[in-house]
Amino acid sequence: MLYSLIYYFYGNMWLVVGISTLNNFFQTMVFGSKLDILYAINPLFKLRIIENTIILNGGNYGFEGGIFYTILYLTGVLFMLYKINSEKVAERNIKLN
Repeated sequence: MLYSLIYYFYGNMWLVVGISTLNNFFQTMVFGSKLDILYAINPLFKLRIIENTIILNGGNYGFEGGIFYTILYLTGVLFMLYKINSEKVAERNIKLN
């Protein structure tokens, strides 16, 4: 949903592709999280999954299954909805004047 809102607001599919690529790069190459079948042999940081904190780090599913990533995505969705709404209000104000 976040990526569709970014595309809706900016109208640029390459921006969405770039954000998704950076997201996957940081998850695998920097933080060492397994992403589907993609994983880094020598990531910048080697993070371990602690069994008691699966709700926080997503467990075997990866960071996207964790609560922190979910909150980050929801924040992004709310921010994009705010930007879209603000632009529509500004357009209405211009039409009224």
